Amino acid sequence: MTKAFDETDQFTMINLMISDSSVYTQIKPILKPEYFDKKYQVAISYLNSFSNEYSTLPTLEQLNNESRCNFSIIPGIKENIGVRQSILDMFETFCKKRALEIAINDCYERLQKGDTSSLDTIIREAQSVGITKDLGINVWTGVKDYLHKLDKEMGVISTGLKELDNCFDGGLSWGQLNYVVSPSGGGKSLCMANLAVNWAKMGYNVVYLTLELDKELVAKRMNSMLLNMPYREISKNIENVAYNVESFAKNNKPGVIQVADMKMGATANDINAYLQAYEIATGIIPEIIVVDYASILSPCDKRVDKNNINLKDKAIAEELREIARERTHNGKRTMVMSANQITKDALSEMEFTLSNIAGGTTLVQTCDNLFSVRTNPAMRQAGEYEVKIMKSRNSGATDRKFKVGYNKDSLLIYNIEETTNSSPVDAIKNNNIDNALNTIKALSNN
Repeated sequence: MTKAFDETDQFTMINLMISDSSVYTQIKPILKPEYFDKKYQVAISYLNSFSNEYSTLPTLEQLNNESRCNFSIIPGIKENIGVRQSILDMFETFCKKRALEIAINDCYERLQKGDTSSLDTIIREAQSVGITKDLGINVWTGVKDYLHKLDKEMGVISTGLKELDNCFDGGLSWGQLNYVVSPSGGGKSLCMANLAVNWAKMGYNVVYLTLELDKELVAKRMNSMLLNMPYREISKNIENVAYNVESFAKNNKPGVIQVADMKMGATANDINAYLQAYEIATGIIPEIIVVDYASILSPCDKRVDKNNINLKDKAIAEELREIARERTHNGKRTMVMSANQITKDALSEMEFTLSNIAGGTTLVQTCDNLFSVRTNPAMRQAGEYEVKIMKSRNSGATDRKFKVGYNKDSLLIYNIEETTNSSPVDAIKNNNIDNALNTIKALSNN
């Protein structure tokens, strides 16, 4: 049964708290007067304002005079670690309970008035009330522990594109938010779908959330990329495609690629809800979350003006990054990949800069890595995309550019040397006629 925390309980709690200033210091960030009965609200307000101004607690006489209460100091608390921890636990339970009660009442009043904005944010903020327990690490001690933890949590995830991996010191990392940017129709979705296929082939479990294209269309594109088969031929050869895709899965044991529709205007809360439902239903823990794409999401906080692109995209980026960080820190290593638009006025530019990105510098500051994909009629004819690193948090590759190959028939993005070094004869020997024909076509174009 949940403790009621009546007036007597609250009086005892305040006596315990003021008996050790270190206890008050830890509780202070979650301590609000409205959590207490009216009789003690003045005392809490005075404690907070006094400590803010003078960086210490008032004397007992000052507190009693101001609050018209009769608090007292309880001896022995400073010397007893166990008792101090029990006080902290009690206050955390009390503050979280009261925060939720106030939030529920607030939501009820808003619903009575027909206002449904920010309800999820109000409840989530109340649920997050808690005392800081992780005080960080001492750099001089436990060195092996925190370095091993960093390697385990961060790691390096190859993208399957050699030059892109080189720019990011071997690949991307867990707990990070990564963006690809291009103009509308410039290859954002194709790039992310290719990366999703690459990651699944490496054994990672991928969830691909599409807010723009139907899930069946995205899956069809991925089949084309996986088999290096002309996209237009997929519908004519459904039986063979199904057999080849299922045979690949059986023989190679790839990770999952789960493609799901998300409604336009969905939020990071909706993504979290989907991930939880998917994990419960399948028992599979997604490792890489691809969101196609961030600009079509809405911020969780309904107070953010959707017409202010800078604020909207910054809020969305922060929420997506928190999904990756929170899941990784909780033992579910996760990386998030998404995309954003290059502004229309940048379409004529020879190359893109940070100022060309919708969402501007606020978006760039939030994500960990960001790169652009660009093509033009001449490059498209040659089967090429240009990739430019626009931000790299942990490497020095910013502004580096390189080209990748692009097969306009199969939608496959690949390392250029893979095609120039491949042999159509080898493909025929391996009974892959489609790949052989595509290879011959690529060689003739070169």
